[in-house]
Amino acid sequence: MLQSSTNRLNEKALDLAAARHQAILSNIANADTPGYKSKYVSFEEELRKATGDTKELEGIRSHKLHFPIPGREDSSLIQTKTTGPFVFNNNENSVDVDSEMSLLAKNQLYYSFYADRVSGHYKKMNGILKNLT
Repeated sequence: MLQSSTNRLNEKALDLAAARHQAILSNIANADTPGYKSKYVSFEEELRKATGDTKELEGIRSHKLHFPIPGREDSSLIQTKTTGPFVFNNNENSVDVDSEMSLLAKNQLYYSFYADRVSGHYKKMNGILKNLT
């Protein structure tokens, strides 16, 4: 089945929202873990990578013996990063539960929006296929 670039982008955004959701849930679950550093998925940065809108120099390996360029080999994988050296708790934990709950609500809106978009695309395709028979 042919898939439009818009739908592929919507599916990638849905994957990003799901990965961000997992990172936020991990942060909330580890809010009392001593020394835990909160993790995040930069939704905007990953989406820019998915659309090819990057200002970074990209290299291509023309032979399998060439050295890989760091960060480019697994460009399809979603990168989870840890936050900076910020410490919010006495146990050197960097999780701010209020901030994480706010991010969780915001991310849920992103996820719902893109889930509706992807679902609508497949409903439309299903309708087209039914009309062909």
